[in-house]
Amino acid sequence: MESRANSFLEKADTRTKALLLGQRQPHANLWKTAAHTAELFMPPELFQIAALFSIGAPQMEQVLCPCCTRVFMDPFGDHALICMKRGNVVHRHNDAYAVFVTEARRAFISTKVEKTLQLSPDDSYKADIFLTNGIPGLSTRGTALDFTITTNFNKTMVKRSAKTELAAAVSGEERKDNELKDLLEKAGYDFIPLAFEATGGHSPTVLPVAHYFISQRALMTNTPFTELAVNFWQRLSVTIQKANAHGILERNKRTTPVPTSH
Repeated sequence: MESRANSFLEKADTRTKALLLGQRQPHANLWKTAAHTAELFMPPELFQIAALFSIGAPQMEQVLCPCCTRVFMDPFGDHALICMKRGNVVHRHNDAYAVFVTEARRAFISTKVEKTLQLSPDDSYKADIFLTNGIPGLSTRGTALDFTITTNFNKTMVKRSAKTELAAAVSGEERKDNELKDLLEKAGYDFIPLAFEATGGHSPTVLPVAHYFISQRALMTNTPFTELAVNFWQRLSVTIQKANAHGILERNKRTTPVPTSH
């Protein structure tokens, strides 16, 4: 199967390569096999959209985006994953990092959300998650975690995503480090970006942070680590793909064909 998959990848177009490489990363496709519980529920309409997106099936009219009215929709719905109008991107970000917050609090880890950190007399930064006591083995001071999702199919990213696994996630991590790491360290804080791709994969830096939260919860609740880990990654996978699908659905419902001139 591996050789057949590689053979298919060699012949695929750039976007398809980026899609397949993104989806075969660890934890990316867990939304497809998530248990049918209230916590992991995805409405059928959204699941259908996510499923079509995952196989590269066209599902959008190629008309002007009804939300931003600036960009023509592509047939796959890629624009819906980055369009800043209607709040879909912000909601995806907030809902996804909330999964980390929930896990940390279930583990009784001292956690603050959207904490403002003073970097200088004139500049401040609001951390998505702030851990008062840091993370053993990773940080020794108060630690700011910044969640980010980079879309594999951006015009500036799709070629790299088609060639290199996790290119979008690593790019997002590097961008956050360049923007914030030095500033925060000079102000007396440690900084760790939590960088994901729209297809659900994540940079290697994410894993030890997630494992710390999960292992602490396992210790506090006397629950097997594996059981909690599967649940955590499934919740995160469902959250990201449900948000992606919602962005596509909203634009499909608002779409009206562009009148043709005669």
